[in-house]
Amino acid sequence: SSDREPIMNATATLRPSFTVHGHTLTRLQVGFLAGGLVAVAIVCLAIAAPLDESALRWVKSGSAVLLFVAAFARRPAHRLLGWVVAALGVSALGDLFMTGILVLPAGLTKLAGMGCFLVAYALLTVAFWHGRRLRGPDVAWLAPYLVAGGALIAVLWPHLGGVMAVAVPVFTAGIVTMAWAAALTTRRGVYTHDVAVWFAAAAAILVASDAAVAFVMFDPPPAAASVSVDVWIRLTYLVGWLLLLLAVVDPRPVHPGALDAAAPRRQVAA
Repeated sequence: SSDREPIMNATATLRPSFTVHGHTLTRLQVGFLAGGLVAVAIVCLAIAAPLDESALRWVKSGSAVLLFVAAFARRPAHRLLGWVVAALGVSALGDLFMTGILVLPAGLTKLAGMGCFLVAYALLTVAFWHGRRLRGPDVAWLAPYLVAGGALIAVLWPHLGGVMAVAVPVFTAGIVTMAWAAALTTRRGVYTHDVAVWFAAAAAILVASDAAVAFVMFDPPPAAASVSVDVWIRLTYLVGWLLLLLAVVDPRPVHPGALDAAAPRRQVAA
């Protein structure tokens, strides 16, 4: 009977813990979600307290590193989710630059952080960009993301100079493409409904987070609002990646045979 216990425990872990509005969560996902929300609350309280800046930067970046460790320790059920794990790792590295734990000379620290996040969003786009061929309505879904990205650049443009006049539009194009690809996972038939919804929601939340980061960097808010904005940035950043972590630990994230069905058929010579 002892040989059967690991199998029974693994099976129990995969059983749905509860269902909310048609979305099922395993016990493992519930555990990650509960732990993640506790970590988010602790970080936000540390910002609002406020904690000493030298300690606060470790609290901020430490939470992102813990998300990556949790994702890395749990092997994804499908290879496509490996791209999400890699993206989380690169994002955690970027966070170390943005909080000033890692510092580069010649004022390149913030630029390095932006570069890491851009790579992370490119990796996420690779993870999302699977399924049936794009159709007219799919392309039309790009419109709201283009409008949002264009509006952000237009507002920030008077405050951009030097290399940032190029870096910010490139970064915006990257996150807009990622968010669009995430939204299309709900239509392209590879990922299950729950996972696709988590992807789309996470991407939209990360766009909101990075928009706030851009304003803080180039058009800082009044001092009275700085703490509230900082809480918003960290809250949305961690919640967005926490939703992606739920997808990583999902036991069945992809429809069986979906990638085979989406692949173009090869002509076989007679």
